[in-house]
Amino acid sequence: MAKSEEKKHDVAIHWFRNGLRFHDNPCLLDACQKSESLLPIYVVDPEFPFAQTAGCRAGTIRANFLLESINEVDEKLRKMGSQLVVVLGKSHEVLPEIVATTQAKALFYEQEAAAPVREQDAETIQAIKNRLKRDGKNYECKFEAYATHTLHPMERYLAQCKDHTAPSTYGSFTKIFNKMSVAKEVNEVKEVPSLPNKSVKLLEKSFAEALRMPTLKDLGYTAAADDMKNSGKGGYAFAGGENAAIELLAKNMARSQWVATFEKPKTSPNDATRPSTTALSP
Repeated sequence: MAKSEEKKHDVAIHWFRNGLRFHDNPCLLDACQKSESLLPIYVVDPEFPFAQTAGCRAGTIRANFLLESINEVDEKLRKMGSQLVVVLGKSHEVLPEIVATTQAKALFYEQEAAAPVREQDAETIQAIKNRLKRDGKNYECKFEAYATHTLHPMERYLAQCKDHTAPSTYGSFTKIFNKMSVAKEVNEVKEVPSLPNKSVKLLEKSFAEALRMPTLKDLGYTAAADDMKNSGKGGYAFAGGENAAIELLAKNMARSQWVATFEKPKTSPNDATRPSTTALSP
């Protein structure tokens, strides 16, 4: 059967992670094209919110930045007739419940590059399989993982290395990278499949107060969101969301001389008054 004729999933889930955007998002684009109904979700661990390292909470500035980003995703989805369902909990605990409740036939998500997070993802996937088996579900959930947090999957880099050993210097890495082509940008997502409203109502019943868009205070941060934009109160005027990122990226790329002579060791990224990097995110 041709790709265009493939049967679409009745209900699928798109698990938003770092790819909080609609431009050049292969995972989201495929989820939309392969699904009749799509549930966009974002999971926040209230104990260790937005952790980049296991067991470590994100700093307040970064947490506020990410909250702004997921709020913008929700706003854009609502304009398309959908919404972002935010769940408070640990992914290996809440995702099995979500998949079982919605009877989702596919879970689309971005694969992490870091080994510890991949281990957590494997635990989550296994927990979903165990839940469906325990419940005696007569269907399987297909897991669609996309290695799009980096320009190339880590395995592709290692495949270019002698004995599959990663390079130890930046110069060695650039030699490998320069041999590899960059994938073409995919179309922007401007339409999304309808929300499985019946499933959302069931989730609201199952998760109750855990199904909501949290605030900094909800996640245990004491600073106010407005303070995070005030350098006098230890903040930094980072603007979360795809729109701000695209605007900032365009401004930086217009500085052709700066781009051509950029040297990371000579930057001062923590200088709040005049950042010498792109300052795309905290």
